[in-house]
Amino acid sequence: MFESDSGVSLLETARTALRSAERRVGVRHRSEVLAPVPQHPEPLTGLLPGGVLPVGAAAVVRDSAGLLGWLVGATQHGKWLAIVGWPALGMVALAEAGVDLERTFLVPDAGGQAAAVLAALLGGIDVVVVGPGAQLTEAEQRRLLTRARQHGSTILSPQAWPGATLRLHVEHATRAGMDQGNGYLREAQLSVVRSSAADGPGRRFTIDRDRDRVIAVQAHTWASAARTAVG
Repeated sequence: MFESDSGVSLLETARTALRSAERRVGVRHRSEVLAPVPQHPEPLTGLLPGGVLPVGAAAVVRDSAGLLGWLVGATQHGKWLAIVGWPALGMVALAEAGVDLERTFLVPDAGGQAAAVLAALLGGIDVVVVGPGAQLTEAEQRRLLTRARQHGSTILSPQAWPGATLRLHVEHATRAGMDQGNGYLREAQLSVVRSSAADGPGRRFTIDRDRDRVIAVQAHTWASAARTAVG
């Protein structure tokens, strides 16, 4: 796991992270970065259209840091990950979700440099999580989405993102087993509405996770358009 140093420019930290990733995996050709991500292992594959995270696009996961972490862990598969502007996201929870912390860069507080730091990371990091602490204007969000498209990166955010091709909204959640506030979620049942170009008005899922970390996903009937509209 790599974390930004308060004594070093955040923008330079992002550029160093990108250079480190490139050295370890080599420079990728454009045809490689635009290729579809490999199929995800069950059961979370059923939550994603076509079984994959969108590449060169933005995806929004609303109202559940736990679900976002599970998706990252289930889909990382050797990819490089950066998390910007989310100091409260627990490392224990990320590791427990299957996130490879050795291939993860953290910038807990990007301050006023959030847009520049994210633009640098989107130049080569596979998945960039934009946390609630990354303050961006709508124009900056649109420019970052354009950059993600150019480089075949995926933006994941817990907040609304203009032009997002996938939105997962947790309508209801029952949780148990939080360990002393560190974000380690042992048991949960989530009611999730998925909205994407493939879904029309949206589709509803139930996700159950037991104390042994076994996850089951069940798809339901189409949701109403009024209940799935998100910005």
